[in-house]
Amino acid sequence: MQTETANLIGLTGGAYYITETPTDAYRVLSGRVHIYVVPWTEGQPGRRSLICTAEQNTIFPAFSHTDAEGGLWRFLVTPAEEHAQLERLEGLSTGPLQKKFLGRAGIENPGRETYGNLLVDRYRLNLVQEDGYLIRTDKEKEDVRARTDEMIASFFSKEKDIPRENGEHPVYQLMAELCHRMRIPIAPYEKITACCRQEISVEEVARISHIPCRKILLEENWHKADAGPIMVQFGREREPAACIPRGRGKYLLCRSGEKAVPLTRALAEQCDPQAYIIYRPFPLQGMTAKDLAAYCWSCLSRADLAVIIGLTILSALIGLLIPTLNQMLYDRFIPSGQMGMVFQICCLVGAFMVGNLLFSVVKSLATFRLDSRIQYDVQNAVYHRIFELPENFFRNYESADLAQRVMELGSLVSSVSGMLLGLGLSLISALFYGIRMFTYSPQLSLVSLSVTLLFSLISYLLTRRRMVYQAQVMEMDGKSSSLLFQFLLGIEKIRTAGVEERTIFEYMRAFMEQRRLETRLGRLSNLSALLSSASSGIFLVLIYWIAAQSASITMGSFVGFNSAFGMVSGAISSLFSALISYQLLKPTYRRVKAILETVPEGGGDKRLPGQLTGSIDLDHVAFSYDPETPPVFRDLSLHIRPGEYVGIVGASGCGKSTLLKLLLGFEKATSGRIYYDDQDMDELDLQELRKHFGVVLQDGELISGSIFENITLTAPNAGRTRVEQVVEAVGLARDIQEMPMGLETMVSEHCNTISGGQKQRILIARAIINRPNILFFDEATSALDNLTQAQVCKALEEMGSTRVVIAHRLSTIQSCDRILVMDHGDIVEEGNYEQLMAQGGLFHELASRQIL
Repeated sequence: MQTETANLIGLTGGAYYITETPTDAYRVLSGRVHIYVVPWTEGQPGRRSLICTAEQNTIFPAFSHTDAEGGLWRFLVTPAEEHAQLERLEGLSTGPLQKKFLGRAGIENPGRETYGNLLVDRYRLNLVQEDGYLIRTDKEKEDVRARTDEMIASFFSKEKDIPRENGEHPVYQLMAELCHRMRIPIAPYEKITACCRQEISVEEVARISHIPCRKILLEENWHKADAGPIMVQFGREREPAACIPRGRGKYLLCRSGEKAVPLTRALAEQCDPQAYIIYRPFPLQGMTAKDLAAYCWSCLSRADLAVIIGLTILSALIGLLIPTLNQMLYDRFIPSGQMGMVFQICCLVGAFMVGNLLFSVVKSLATFRLDSRIQYDVQNAVYHRIFELPENFFRNYESADLAQRVMELGSLVSSVSGMLLGLGLSLISALFYGIRMFTYSPQLSLVSLSVTLLFSLISYLLTRRRMVYQAQVMEMDGKSSSLLFQFLLGIEKIRTAGVEERTIFEYMRAFMEQRRLETRLGRLSNLSALLSSASSGIFLVLIYWIAAQSASITMGSFVGFNSAFGMVSGAISSLFSALISYQLLKPTYRRVKAILETVPEGGGDKRLPGQLTGSIDLDHVAFSYDPETPPVFRDLSLHIRPGEYVGIVGASGCGKSTLLKLLLGFEKATSGRIYYDDQDMDELDLQELRKHFGVVLQDGELISGSIFENITLTAPNAGRTRVEQVVEAVGLARDIQEMPMGLETMVSEHCNTISGGQKQRILIARAIINRPNILFFDEATSALDNLTQAQVCKALEEMGSTRVVIAHRLSTIQSCDRILVMDHGDIVEEGNYEQLMAQGGLFHELASRQIL
């Protein structure tokens, strides 16, 4: 039902309102409304196309247009809720209002095109997309039926097909097949299509699925190496293809709609050199030692493992002949003077040794390949995981210390895998040699094993003591490295303050404590080595004494026993060495455990935010950095409308930056909820949510690279034209023109070659290049002069995005739709600039300090 009284229009249920006068504007007094473009034919509206949704207090221009063919076009307005009310503002449809409305609707800068033509073009584009979606939907139904038939047929077939996710895009199909074969989880096709606004690419599928992916350049004969799973572009049409490892130096080539075939040299030459390598990620959950072991097991090459175990058993069986031949040599051939047989046995032993040497070479290569593959996958996975961890994780560690922990995880896995593999192989050998040893002399065997176990146990206990010092040494090493890293970063400040001597003292104090602990650790290591040397001598004396007292053992049996026992004692030593290594690795695991146990931001079943309008709500939010400290917020509630320009001011420490961290998901509220477009932030994929944000933080930094690379850091596919647009918008065009290399001018991480204002404008350009729906600025224009700041603010206003700005300068917040004044974690005042100044409260006090 539609009611109209004077300039007030009430809309209820399925009623609609048509804008007739092009010079009018409308304010949404209550509720929300959907705004459609419709063709006007024979006094009736035609097919609708949604342009945008207007929130309460939003002002939008009317639309009444006649195109070149004489067609009439209007706005059709309907209530988004049960009730809505509009106020007609006669004659207020101005050019700036129309431009702002186009920006809010996501329509490009109009340029020379008129307001009416742009809306008609958007209507026609929307219809093409909607019709295309209907066609795709019908085709998908046909594909689903076809795949269902194939699935039923494959149930009765001996050759099972690789299951594929529901999706028709070739890039996704091939990525799904590659991930299935490599046992890597991939996101559902529906999630991929919902996130990818443009063409689906390998990088997008990998990003949304939280799979590490890197662009590489393929070298000659790359198909003969084991480089892991690779996505390539194949043939002249550059169609996507997947290269999946299937053994050492062998690949399968998978193409959309075709069966996988072995990758030959001829096929490899048709692949574009630029490709993407896919890595195996850690699970998106908190990981235990068991989960880490399961991950490493999934990285193993079963073929290499089978080769290692097979060669170990074969070497052990051949080695069993050595004690037997030694017994025959000393009991029969040497006493009888059969030198010909002695020579033959020597030749036979030599042949066995050569064979064992060759077996050892092959086994060592397979072991090296196995260990390298595990370490390669783990190191890539941990680098990827670090960037997936929440912001509050990094608050607990220094940069250098955290870098050490990351590196230690890779070495930890390598040490454990090598230890377990060596232990397993030694135990296999010990089983064979132990049986043979007992056949020579049970008495000698029991005594030898008892003595060996005793000394090994003493060495193990000493190692437990060493472990305490080892943990302390690692902690002090991380602390001293962090201090050195901080001092090197702040070398200019140190020299300016003239505190070089104090700096050296602070570093040496930590370093000398580390050296003191290392000295104690070295003493225990020397004691352990001394015990090991003494045990060998004591053992030999004891064994020879028992053998001399035994009348039943012959010289040949004793020599054969010694040969077998040497292998068994080596296995026992390996067992205790493994236990010792396990104890020594415990401090390392405790250091890296936090990286594994912390749940990544992408963990769990998170929903996609979809297209945001810019509405933000905080519902009774409370937050504290630590349970032992007073809360920053106790009960904070706030509503920000789409397109609203909100400024946040207050004294230092009042909670402004903490509020921004909560809105960005860097910190999690202890109670209460934060909503974006009525969607709970805790249930959303934070990485995808942040794709809708443009953020400039107070301590934002550039990367070492060109200005172009810095601006396109958040939009790698942005073209030069788009970069030039944002450079012009932020007032940086003239500065860049004066630079000899223009956009390719190199800047350093600490911006020694450009001014603070230029740095801030580059950061702002980086934030807006993706046309985000929501902008968060924390003192983002503090280094800009008033003229440049006004130019930047005008460009941001034309975008129509929701803006949340933290600032102290009056010129930054004077034009805000609403200013929030914070004090001790509460919003104590609220209103626009004029209202707050008239109140004479805290804002008036803060502003008066800047007014001369």
